[in-house]
Amino acid sequence: MDRAMCFLGGAAIGAAAMYYFDPDRGRARRTMCESRWVGRGNKTKNYLGKAGRDLSHRVQGLAAGATNLATGNVRERTPDEGGHHAPSIDLLQENLAPGTRLVLGTAGAGLVALGLTKEAPQACLMGTIGLALMWPAISGEGAGSSFGFKGGRGICVQKTVNIDGPLERVFPFFTRYDNWPRFMAHLKEVSDLGDGRSHWVAAGPVGIPVSWDARITQFETNRLIAWESEPGSTITNAGSLRFEPAGSGTRVTVRMWYVPPGGVLGHFAARLFGADPRSEMDDDLLRMKGLIEQGSTRAPGKGEVARQDVLAASAPEPAPAL
Repeated sequence: MDRAMCFLGGAAIGAAAMYYFDPDRGRARRTMCESRWVGRGNKTKNYLGKAGRDLSHRVQGLAAGATNLATGNVRERTPDEGGHHAPSIDLLQENLAPGTRLVLGTAGAGLVALGLTKEAPQACLMGTIGLALMWPAISGEGAGSSFGFKGGRGICVQKTVNIDGPLERVFPFFTRYDNWPRFMAHLKEVSDLGDGRSHWVAAGPVGIPVSWDARITQFETNRLIAWESEPGSTITNAGSLRFEPAGSGTRVTVRMWYVPPGGVLGHFAARLFGADPRSEMDDDLLRMKGLIEQGSTRAPGKGEVARQDVLAASAPEPAPAL
């Protein structure tokens, strides 16, 4: 084992030496690498400076407030004087201040490091809390996005696929969404509720089903389908399908925004358990492309579906014009 590791280490060092000391391009590669590290170092230095100043101002403000409270010299300032009725909580804002990110990152890294010295279940608990603190520090997003609280920005996904077929032939396949569970691996059921409304059931992390109701907000034949989830849905989401001519074929652009249960951390957990909509959308679009171009497709764990079976089904009714 030790000999194998030494061999792999030596091979890696040799490959790096060949890359950076190549007679023709080695000098340019070393210069580019040095420039990148210098740039990253400057960014880190500037950010730590901002975080330090932010923390210094906060400490000074707390010290001044404590002094005024202790001496009884407390007077609430009016809005014209720069005062406010209730202080905002940094963790609940959309973006975290540099000082808050530094404190959270340091505390989270410390808990993770301490957890490595412990045994279960203390190690698991410390590691989980540490990672939960480190994620907002890395992303810069507040509790709204990181933990799925009200106000989170959610996850945005955009994909584009070119399909060999005219708009008039491609568009109808995307309107038969009640047939999508037959060839989309993550969808279990789609029910048409009428008036542009539908009920969706999908497989979440470790196979746990999640459901929501949606309604079509825009419908333009051969051009656009847009939707949004209804209030109270387990997964708040919205998106659109846009269709454009691309030579003799059709370009389909999918834009989707969603807030997974648990916010960004929930999205990260879903990726660990193989339920990431970003990657699943790629597979689903490829299966849709195969269904239209080749006449049939198949999803893992599901039977084969033919093109004529999808077109034979009646399309769900679009939302009534407002």
